[in-house]
Amino acid sequence: MKNNTSLIKFAIVLIFCISCNSRKHQDEIKHLSSENINYSAKAFPQFAKGFKIEYFDNYKLIKIYNPRDTTHALNKYILINKDNFVPDSIKGKRIFIPLNSLACLHSTQIGYANRLKVLETILGVSEVKYIKNEYIHKKVKQGEIIEFGSPQNIDHEKILSINPDILLLAPHPGNSFEKLEEIGINLIVNTSYLETTPLARAEWIKFLSCFFNKENYANNVFDSIVKKYQELTELSKNIKNHPDIFTGKKYGQIWYLPGGESYMSKFFEDAGANYLWKNEKTYEVLTLDFETVYAKAAFSEFWCVKEYFDGDYSYRQLTTEFEPYSDFKAFKDTNILFCNTFKTSYFEDGIMEPEIILADLIKAIHPELLTDYKPKYFKRLIK
Repeated sequence: MKNNTSLIKFAIVLIFCISCNSRKHQDEIKHLSSENINYSAKAFPQFAKGFKIEYFDNYKLIKIYNPRDTTHALNKYILINKDNFVPDSIKGKRIFIPLNSLACLHSTQIGYANRLKVLETILGVSEVKYIKNEYIHKKVKQGEIIEFGSPQNIDHEKILSINPDILLLAPHPGNSFEKLEEIGINLIVNTSYLETTPLARAEWIKFLSCFFNKENYANNVFDSIVKKYQELTELSKNIKNHPDIFTGKKYGQIWYLPGGESYMSKFFEDAGANYLWKNEKTYEVLTLDFETVYAKAAFSEFWCVKEYFDGDYSYRQLTTEFEPYSDFKAFKDTNILFCNTFKTSYFEDGIMEPEIILADLIKAIHPELLTDYKPKYFKRLIK
């Protein structure tokens, strides 16, 4: 009798295990093939090429790419609520959402967080001296946000002390983050800086929104940006005069210019200007000597300069740096468009305000199109 009882118990356990395994297998099939029924809000990129989002019953799958080579995913992130199950057959780093905290390695990521209205979740930042956001500075002074060093020299103990849900970073060449992964920090890669159009760069707000379940909000923000940006491009579309423009300065012996397929080249095109290096079919930065630039740009109507400068930049300052700058026609005609990245939040908020940057450029190049507009980032340099 005792043996029969044991046999019955064993049979019950065996049936239960088979049933569980069968159910688990069915769940795996369901998760692999089912789409989107539990998410009322979804975000999909229209312009950006560096990320893709897939929605399933109880998780989101985000794939990160190099926007200039989308043949294979660089990273995969599975975004899941803590109580949900995702089968092991789904590959990727698992991140529990919605996030409670994050850390930012670059100021552009603060721009996204600010526009998404999740600044209060930031616990750590890099190089606060380059950050313009007043909230961040206030919280750093109060000790509620820590500064953990530069991207090249991160204080791992400080990062570990706040233990953010994720650390947002851009995988710039030369930076190594293996140690952070070793100590258990969830690294989330953002390749927005490689996007080739202003709208594509701004669209990465949708990427961040997925971690907070704020896709509807991000969609509304981005749609508003697109509408304003496209209205401005319509203004300049039928302009007959497309004045020449070039950009940058000499650093050491090298003059760095954006390639013809870069987002800055797109800005100039949409502003109704003729970027002199637009036919250089590359996304990469061009490295030229002064003589080469001067030979092509000496008679250009406009010159666009970005500079991190503590003070009032001027034409005199330019000649102090390098006297031959004064030989350019744009210099002589005082047609230099200048953005002081020390005084403005160009690298922080500008990524989420492409319509404002475009308006700045149109105002400078075709002032008759925006007569009452007051520029924010790029302004005519004062003589």
